[in-house]
Amino acid sequence: MYFSNAIRSQIKEENPEMSFGDIGKEVGKRYKALSEEERKKWDDEAAKDKVRYQEEMEDYSGPEDNGGGGGASGSLKKKPSKDPNAPKKASSAYMQFSIANRARIKEENPDASFGDIVSCVSLHSFLVTSAFFLAYFADTWHNCFFDPGQAGECAMEGAERR
Repeated sequence: MYFSNAIRSQIKEENPEMSFGDIGKEVGKRYKALSEEERKKWDDEAAKDKVRYQEEMEDYSGPEDNGGGGGASGSLKKKPSKDPNAPKKASSAYMQFSIANRARIKEENPDASFGDIVSCVSLHSFLVTSAFFLAYFADTWHNCFFDPGQAGECAMEGAERR
């Protein structure tokens, strides 16, 4: 990191159009091109910093947990442990649909990846939901918008006959 920090600004100055990733590649190329003597200088810097870090870690005990929730005191709030005997949360309608249809979709698409199967389940769910929606409201829409001669009021609130 010492070499990278020292040379990165120079590379950026020489090549302002370079992206962040390209600068990183150039830093790597230049580090590999260093002689043993030049490289030793940077390795010694890193070794000194490692000793400093280890000495600081000997005195460091980490954040104290007094049950509080973050803030200026620096304490962290612990996540409560999960009770293994607690009942499972209810599955959503989509998860129930997925569980019921995943095996059939996998059988119909044996070469499909996990992501492809998830996409198929999602698409099937959308199509089933859309078909249900259309079937449920088809009569109401037909009566309100397409059959002006039919007697009676429109079932859809606020809709006017055309």
